[in-house]
Amino acid sequence: MKKTSGSFLKISVYRRRFTGTVCSIIFISLFCLIFALCFFTTIWADNRWQEVQSSFMTLEQQKRDRSEQLENYVNGIYAKPSLMEDTKTLFESTSEQDYTRLREENSARSNTQIAWLPGDMRKLFVNSQLKVNAVTVRSPEGLKIIWLDNLSGNMRVTYGLRGEWQLIDRTDRDTVLESFEVRSPDSVMKSLGTLTFYGSSKDIYKGSSQAYDWALIKGKMISYENVKGEREREWILTASEKKAFQGWFLWKGRLPVFYFEFVNSSGDSEYISAVDIISLWRANGAGAATLAVTVLVLAAGAVMVAFFNLQGEARFLSHIMDMLKTMEHGSFIEVGTMVMKRGGHYNEYTLIADALSEVSVKLDGYIRKEYLLKLKQQETAMRALRHQINPHFLYNTLESIRARALVLKDRETAEAIEGLGRLYRTLIRCPEVIPLQKEVEVLEMYLKLMSLRFADTFVYRVDIEEEAKDVDTIAFWLQPLAENFFNHGMDQESEFNLLMLEAVKKEDGILVTMSDNGRGIMKDRLLEIRKNMVEGGDDPGADIGLRNVYMRLSYFYGEAFSMNIENQAAGGLKIDIFLPALPGKE
Repeated sequence: MKKTSGSFLKISVYRRRFTGTVCSIIFISLFCLIFALCFFTTIWADNRWQEVQSSFMTLEQQKRDRSEQLENYVNGIYAKPSLMEDTKTLFESTSEQDYTRLREENSARSNTQIAWLPGDMRKLFVNSQLKVNAVTVRSPEGLKIIWLDNLSGNMRVTYGLRGEWQLIDRTDRDTVLESFEVRSPDSVMKSLGTLTFYGSSKDIYKGSSQAYDWALIKGKMISYENVKGEREREWILTASEKKAFQGWFLWKGRLPVFYFEFVNSSGDSEYISAVDIISLWRANGAGAATLAVTVLVLAAGAVMVAFFNLQGEARFLSHIMDMLKTMEHGSFIEVGTMVMKRGGHYNEYTLIADALSEVSVKLDGYIRKEYLLKLKQQETAMRALRHQINPHFLYNTLESIRARALVLKDRETAEAIEGLGRLYRTLIRCPEVIPLQKEVEVLEMYLKLMSLRFADTFVYRVDIEEEAKDVDTIAFWLQPLAENFFNHGMDQESEFNLLMLEAVKKEDGILVTMSDNGRGIMKDRLLEIRKNMVEGGDDPGADIGLRNVYMRLSYFYGEAFSMNIENQAAGGLKIDIFLPALPGKE
């Protein structure tokens, strides 16, 4: 016998399984990779958000420190009368000559040396932390600017400015650091004007340039930026239009870009940073590469495990196929000798191979007994043929007796013999499943015979609803219940014995009730009868008829069927049988 061997890929069922497994592993691996990449991308974006927040908080802290120092300086002016007097003079002067004249008048009135505000402010200009490049003095008399001449190192005051825009247009004075209203030393209710300190955004944010792209947006315009190119600038401008302070958007409909926005304490500008997903992955390249390699190794491992598992299963299947081919040629004994080296592996295929080996041996023995079984079948067929002859002999005999009774004018006996023959013929020829109406007719044949026997003491009543008559049921189960009444329940001394049968249509079936006015059953005995009816028993005195009826109806109708026996309060016994609707017969 040629043995099946080779790679499992030669077996179509395993080839399809392996291909499907590999495709599933690839699909699951890609899904896991994408899911993990999305998960870690969220984490990396959150880390970038924390980094941007840290830089923003640093800038805000530096801004608060500058504001506090400038405020302390302005408060210090109020604390120095001579400096405050010169400040008032500067606010009220209209030109440099006017300022000089007013200072000379102040000097003439003072016994001490008068102060000079621009000179006192020099320490603000040379302070590397404050980064002050200009101070404007605005009053009703006009706008002046105090600035440091880097060539001579002297402080200068320039008059005649038309507006602050002349300062902001210069890159070294494009940012307002802080602005204070100055009150008159003569009356706090009187305002001299405002002192505004300016600086360069380049100087302010020079030490805050991060590795990522960011910008300051003020009034939908970029006031300062630290970006690599035009693309990054567009990202930041797009992010400034978003309502949320953190999120992502698709740039040009294809590239995901994450953005982070923080509003400064004064509420006049936003600190915005944006990064695309590719740059985020590159910044975390080691983690992304580790993730990809991990998924790849796991996928390769899963493919190898599937390969070796299917290879092992294929060996068992090949062995089973060899066994089936041997059985196909009728060599059952040879199959029993085919032993496979399992190597300690046991699975369902092992059980099948062992079962085939055992079945082949037993099947060989069964085939040897086939001849004897055929002889038994022939003998059974002969007995059945004889049983078919016997009923005809009985019918002919009953008909001869009935004819003799009619000749003797004994009509009552003739009718009884006719009813018995009709009942016996119905029982023999009746199919297994009949309408309930037909089953009731069989019962009435039997009750009419019993009425002849107990003509003066027995009556019966049958009441079947029209909707219940056509319901299918098994044949010959009502008669054993009625016979049970005559054997156990009928009171022979009573002049009136009543047996009633009712069938009522219910929502999900038919309720059949057989009741009588007989002797009933003792309570203990009733419990035994119920138990024997449902469970059966070895008691030779047990009622076999009830058990037989219960089992036949239970097998036919299933779990929804029920049969209950109980004594009636007014006397007698009642049997309730619920016949559930059969599928398709509702």
